[in-house]
Amino acid sequence: MQFPHYLECKAIAAPVHSIEQTIHICVRSRGHIHGPTFYGSCSSITNRDSLHTADAQQLTTNAKNCLLQVSCVFEISVPGRNTTKFRKSKTMALNTWSYATRYIMKVIVPGYLRRVRHGNTTEERLLEYVKSTAVQGDAASVLSAVDKFKAEKEWMMHFQYEKRQKIDGVLKKTKPQNGLELGTYVGYSAIATSRHLSEGGHLISVEIDKKNASLAKQFIEFAGVSNQISIAVGKSSDIIPELRSKYSVDKLDYVFLDHWNSLFLPDLKLLKKHGLLRKGSVIVADNVLYPGSPDYLQYVENSGEFTTERFDCYVQFMRLQDAIAISVYNGD
Repeated sequence: MQFPHYLECKAIAAPVHSIEQTIHICVRSRGHIHGPTFYGSCSSITNRDSLHTADAQQLTTNAKNCLLQVSCVFEISVPGRNTTKFRKSKTMALNTWSYATRYIMKVIVPGYLRRVRHGNTTEERLLEYVKSTAVQGDAASVLSAVDKFKAEKEWMMHFQYEKRQKIDGVLKKTKPQNGLELGTYVGYSAIATSRHLSEGGHLISVEIDKKNASLAKQFIEFAGVSNQISIAVGKSSDIIPELRSKYSVDKLDYVFLDHWNSLFLPDLKLLKKHGLLRKGSVIVADNVLYPGSPDYLQYVENSGEFTTERFDCYVQFMRLQDAIAISVYNGD
């Protein structure tokens, strides 16, 4: 049985120029919960735009499968501008509710505050940082700069180093001629993949968000690998049927699934339907445990069409168990 739980985060910000903010958190528990309702606060965003807060108190529950609805609502007032209100929501397992607090404090709130303060997005600031610190035309230098930005400057969605090492190992063995990536974001994993393509090899990276695709093209061009990567903008379900006719793809040697988890299985079946997989094609799927793709895992592990191994890892900064699934197609 599932019970609704709500976490409300409201921040009324002083003038952003001072970077003095106070974030008030109120957690209201509903349902059969054993444990205290938590009321807490954190304050003082430092000049590095980081937030500091005590670890949230743990709630225990007799309902293992409860869900937590995280709702973050906050207002930012800047002199000379209208007050801006933001709302963000996220659903996760109840036993990870304290991580939801951390997610809000480390990601959502600082991201919006920086956007108001600097007038651009994290991804745009990353591009500026890479262009000012990395060596143009050197893919390894660009990847290193992105790693450093994430570690020392701002948190962002990022391909973890442990995952990259594992997938690099797979790519070194596979040396794909034709590769497909679903979910480009800013192009980090595409650039990493390009270094392991066989001579004359090519990667098609599919991104539904036009702004992300535009930024990714700039990252890829700066890294000097634009001749090895093509970005296709649109829905994966629209682009996959066109891979043979529009992108001259016969069979795929390598596929990386890093878009919406709910699309992993439908898109894998679509690749099969259009005859784009060959015997030995390697399919790597990210985040198969968290947020999770149970239907995809069930299929690649039990259908008999794939030989699959899991590589255990953790969700960034949240220490939640996750995994990537590495599958080899046993078919045609």
